[in-house]
Amino acid sequence: MSWTVSDALALAQLQATLTRLGAAPGPAVLRLYTSTPPTGAVTDPGGHQAEIALASPPGAITAGVLKLAMAGGASAMVLASGIPRWGLLVAGDGVPLARGLVTDDAHAGDIRVAGGSTPAGDDSPQLYAGGLVALTETFLT
Repeated sequence: MSWTVSDALALAQLQATLTRLGAAPGPAVLRLYTSTPPTGAVTDPGGHQAEIALASPPGAITAGVLKLAMAGGASAMVLASGIPRWGLLVAGDGVPLARGLVTDDAHAGDIRVAGGSTPAGDDSPQLYAGGLVALTETFLT
């Protein structure tokens, strides 16, 4: 079975997600992974490529879409070279909340990043250890 929810309920769910992201003790983060996107429960497998700290508050809801905001200051350091394929949204208390696909700005990923060059025929940038990655846009509905 499948529920169809109203716009009012969808908005309430996004507002609750935004509140949950701000749970102490630290900032919410997006972790990027180079592995094949998992299926099933939302968990943190460890071994992320980069971790992008989110602002406080971690985003805003615009036209029914939760758009996350990167914390001010420098971009995140890339820990391991590779092409990010998916990202994990983690609350400030370390609890994984959601995952989505990663692409560059020219493609329609849930999480869009900048900081490398996208190889021909791919949709996500090649990132290099020691380089920087920035969050450019997110789409959580």
